[in-house]
Amino acid sequence: MKQLEYEIEINPSKSYWSEIFRLVIEEKWFNTPNDYQIWLKGFSKEQFQLFVAIEKGTGNFIGSVTLTTHELVNGEKISCVGTFILDPEFRGQGIGLTLFNEALKHGATNKTLVAVPSMSDKYASKFGFNVIGTKIIDYYAKCSALKPSSLITDSSLKIKDPDEVGWDKIDAYDRSITGMCFRGDFLREFFSQPGAYNKVVLNENNDIVGYCNIRTGPDNILSIGPFYANSVQAAESVLYGVLKLVPGLATLNLIRMATSSENTDAQKLFHTLTNGDYTTSNHYTQFTQKVLQIPFQNVYSITENDLNFV
Repeated sequence: MKQLEYEIEINPSKSYWSEIFRLVIEEKWFNTPNDYQIWLKGFSKEQFQLFVAIEKGTGNFIGSVTLTTHELVNGEKISCVGTFILDPEFRGQGIGLTLFNEALKHGATNKTLVAVPSMSDKYASKFGFNVIGTKIIDYYAKCSALKPSSLITDSSLKIKDPDEVGWDKIDAYDRSITGMCFRGDFLREFFSQPGAYNKVVLNENNDIVGYCNIRTGPDNILSIGPFYANSVQAAESVLYGVLKLVPGLATLNLIRMATSSENTDAQKLFHTLTNGDYTTSNHYTQFTQKVLQIPFQNVYSITENDLNFV
C-alpha cells in the first residue's frame, strides 16, 4: 500500500472548519459553526493555532487539533489542547499521533486538556498528560423539564447586560476566577455570537459577583458557560436572568452545564432547576506538569472544552 502523503497547516482557510465541524457533531461534541472565526478573532496568532493535517495533492481534510496558550496573572503560561479528531477514513495510520505531537512542540511547557474517560489513559501514557486535575461533571436535562421559577433570586443584586457593565470590569472579574490575562477579546466574541445569551450580576456596591453565558448549538442544544459566581445567590439570580432571554426555552432540546466535582453548590443548583430530572457524564482535566489552582467553588460551568479548562 502506498504511504499517504500529507502536510500539517496552521490556521488554514475556514473551509476546513466545515469538515471539522461535521465530524465533531457526529461525535456529539458541543461546537458551533462560528467557533473557528471566534477563536481567530478572540486570540492572536501567537495565542491560538489550529493544526490541520491535509492530504497532499487532493487537499482533503485528515484531522485537527487546537492549541491555545494563556498567559497567567502570576507570569506563568498554560496551553490548552482540544478539538483533536481524525476523519475515520484516515485512522489507524499513525497520523493522529504525528499531528498531536506536532501541536505539543508549540506553546507553554505546562499543557492541559479535558478528556473523556475512554481517552484519559491514552493522553496520560502516550502524551504525558499524567497529572490529574478536577473532574468535570456534565449535567444534561431536557429543556421541557426546566423550572427557572424554582431558582431563588436576590432582589439586592442587579442583573445587567455586559455592555452596560463595561468590558474592563468583566475582564478583571474573569481574571480573578481563571487567572488568565488576555481572554477579553475572546469573551466579547463568544458572548456576541448568534444564539448567545448572557448577563452580569452586581452587588449593591456595583462590584461584579458573577456572570453567565448560554449559547445555542446544533439540534437546539443549549450549553451554559462560562458561568462564574461568588455565591449561590448570585449564581441563581444571574442564571434566572439569562434563561428569561432564551426564546421558546421549553420547546428546545437539551441544556448542558459542565461543572467541577468540587462545586457541590452547582450540582444543587442544577438539581433545583430540573427538579432532579437530569443525566450526567464525566470528563477529566489533565496536565503535563502541574495542576493550576482555580477557585472551582466559583465555577458553575466551564467556558468550553477546546480552548479552556475553566
